[in-house]
Amino acid sequence: MGIKTILEYLTPDFHKGQQELAGVIRSLLFKSHPDIPESFDQGGDIFLEPLLFAYFTHPQRKAVWENSPGELLLRHEDAQDSALSKECPARLPFKITNASHPLLRRLFCEAGQVGELDGIATSKDLSSLENSWGLILRAYPEYAGLVEECVRRIVIFRASRPNSFAALSAHGAVFINASQGAGSIFFLEELLHQCGHVIFGAMTVRPERLFSVHPQTLLPGSNTPSGEPRTAYVVLHAIFTEMVMAEGFGRCLEMRLVEGDAQYELKGRLAYILQRYAEDLTDLLAQNIMSDAGLSLIEQLTEEFKRLASRHYEALRGVNLTGQPYVFDYSQFLRVNPLPGCSV
Repeated sequence: MGIKTILEYLTPDFHKGQQELAGVIRSLLFKSHPDIPESFDQGGDIFLEPLLFAYFTHPQRKAVWENSPGELLLRHEDAQDSALSKECPARLPFKITNASHPLLRRLFCEAGQVGELDGIATSKDLSSLENSWGLILRAYPEYAGLVEECVRRIVIFRASRPNSFAALSAHGAVFINASQGAGSIFFLEELLHQCGHVIFGAMTVRPERLFSVHPQTLLPGSNTPSGEPRTAYVVLHAIFTEMVMAEGFGRCLEMRLVEGDAQYELKGRLAYILQRYAEDLTDLLAQNIMSDAGLSLIEQLTEEFKRLASRHYEALRGVNLTGQPYVFDYSQFLRVNPLPGCSV
């Protein structure tokens, strides 16, 4: 089954999930703030604003509400015009938002922030982000369509930790740690990866139907960079995003959308993510914890891995991934895979 077919297979669940999430936020909003005028309810899209998810999952939302203009938190137009936000390039479908926003700041602590947080996107960041989005539009339009439906905000930050992330507590927002890379290929991976988490989160709003155990069951031997075991659902999320990244990278290479050093970096990232894809599939399948619905999905993801690995075998033969950390490091890749014509 090809990647487009898998996305088509999951798209009905994606739309149902988006509708369910919007319904939850709508109910919470009108229940907690009955004074909001009915004219505010102009359709489901407003209830998929990431700031609303962040507000209703905030442990001190009453204080946040009292200290911030309610209109800023609730009205889509005002949120876009906020001084805490920065207008994104015209060709991007999402808004660039400052990490210091009062509703988003605590997410970094919850994700394990270490060191100072710099939440300002640079002009180079925005240029690279725009270029990477252009690559996705050309190489992977069916995936781009899903991104446009659910990703509304991008937060670019710099800190020692956390890694880039997406969280259901701010559904529709993606957080990219730009201290871990630069350039169009880095941002291409981040958009494929983190937007993939947002998409798969909507596709699997009820993850319990995919497992014969609780989705938060820890998997022994499948660890985070800090050494903590990952849950069954986290590993399934990883497999989906690894599939998306491998497909996106592969299409960009085959279509020769980038050249020179960027093409070489893309080749390294593709080899690395296929290795991670194989490892995560092995970890999850070894546990025998999937329901019938989950097994059906895993079988499709496994077939997709086989197709991608076979398709790119010749192009990636001889690539050395020695010394790669959990997050791909292009400088390390170059140390063991010097650019053709360059000495070590």
